[in-house]
Order: sequence, then C-alpha cells, then structure tokens
Amino acid sequence: MLAGLLSGLEVFLPIIDGSVEIPRGLFAALSGAATCAAFISRILAQKGVSDADQ
Repeated sequence: MLAGLLSGLEVFLPIIDGSVEIPRGLFAALSGAATCAAFISRILAQKGVSDADQ
C-alpha cells in the first residue's frame, strides 16, 4: 500500500509544480525523496511476495 501511495506522490508532485510556490531545491529534494522511498517500498513489497511461498 505504501508503494502505491509513494508512486502516486511521484506523479502528483510534477503536476503541482506550477501551482504551488515551492523553491526549486526543495521541490527537487521532495521529488527525489518520493522516488527513492517508492523504489525501496517496491523492493520490500516484492520481497514480501516472494517470501510468502515459503
């Protein structure tokens, strides 16, 4: 579920880029953090699925 929420955040952040006043550096940091957290969540979710058979 967390992986899905973070993936949605990855899509949502660029959409609000022009609407909300966020400094460029902060926006880049938020986007990078969301992407990294989503990546890690996907790996953990996949590992959990593969361990379910055991």
